[in-house]
Amino acid sequence: MAVVYHSAAGGTRLVAELVAELLSADHETTAIDIHAAGAADAVGGADFTVLCYPTYFLRPSRSMQEFISRLEPADRPVYLVTTYELYTENSLRACARLVKDKGMTVVGSAAIRAPGSDLTCVFPDWLCPWLYRFEKGFGAKLSAIAGEIQASASNGGQEMIPRPKWYTPFAQVLQHGFLNSFFEWRSRIRVIPERCSACGACVSGCARGGWMKEGEQMRHDPQRCELCTRCIHRCPRNAIVLSRRLKDNKRLDARLYARLKAEARTALAGGEEPHARAARGAREEKNA
Repeated sequence: MAVVYHSAAGGTRLVAELVAELLSADHETTAIDIHAAGAADAVGGADFTVLCYPTYFLRPSRSMQEFISRLEPADRPVYLVTTYELYTENSLRACARLVKDKGMTVVGSAAIRAPGSDLTCVFPDWLCPWLYRFEKGFGAKLSAIAGEIQASASNGGQEMIPRPKWYTPFAQVLQHGFLNSFFEWRSRIRVIPERCSACGACVSGCARGGWMKEGEQMRHDPQRCELCTRCIHRCPRNAIVLSRRLKDNKRLDARLYARLKAEARTALAGGEEPHARAARGAREEKNA
């Protein structure tokens, strides 16, 4: 079984790795990034594939769309998992249709609200703290998804193309009125010169070739960018921004995801997630 993922700041990778851990109890499971050598071969050699990707602007990420387009047509079962910030609209349906065009059968799908990689670059961190954590009951949802995948892998499963969402007409108003123009904010990505050490982390971290080093300066090419904001969250000196006034916003960095992963594992082991325990303690203190 192969769990193949595209991830920007790290939320989708965390989901993919935890799902793979849960599945590994009963199946030989590999988790691999779509940009890694051998990712397409992992799909081709697996009897069951889980594709994990982030929803950007109500659509499957461009990188995942391109990855699927390069796959060799084959008849095999696929389960889809997407992460999202606000809502998915028809992202899963769109991805399912791409997969179907390759002769594969989508036997299930799921969506998980995850930390917001782009909204955390345009809103003050104190204004929306919920953008820095996964949805409530994250551990239980991971277990349920793994259970569905296990059942589909064992029993075959029928094709399940997600139906259009009831709110699609309203979402399309948002898409055309705001999200399409927000995507053009990729041209606003800037480097703060006094913070940049020209370490090249942005260059090596962008699989789309959106960053180049010219002398001692870093140059961003918006035409190659899908506004995943990985470079912003992964810059070791917080030198890359969409808005200079938010240059000190909290990042979705490795330390944050390490903590979120530990919380999820605690929940999966049957314990109480730390943020839930803190909320319960506050309620008990208030009622005392």
